Amino acid sequence: MGSKGIDAERERKERLEKLGFFVSRSPGSLDCWDIFAVKNGQTRLEQVKKTREKTFYFSKESKEQLAALKLIQAKYGIECYFAIKFVRRGWLCIRVDDLTAEPIKF
Repeated sequence: MGSKGIDAERERKERLEKLGFFVSRSPGSLDCWDIFAVKNGQTRLEQVKKTREKTFYFSKESKEQLAALKLIQAKYGIECYFAIKFVRRGWLCIRVDDLTAEPIKF
């Protein structure tokens, strides 16, 4: 992920910290998540994406990340999300249960 993606990850980290989460960012997307967050016994994993378009399209890599997060959520009960920043529009944070790898419009 380029510097633009890193900026989105940092912004997402700051937003979660303001909500009272302890947040760790995984530089370079070493796994299927970018953000690990914990608050009051609640654990969540997030894959952060950024697009300048009005629609986010899943790449092959994004589909693999989605499948892995769905498996983690089902097997371990950890809440998993895709947090998508639509530039000049805002953020959508969607549970992986609610995603099918179909394009997402803001």
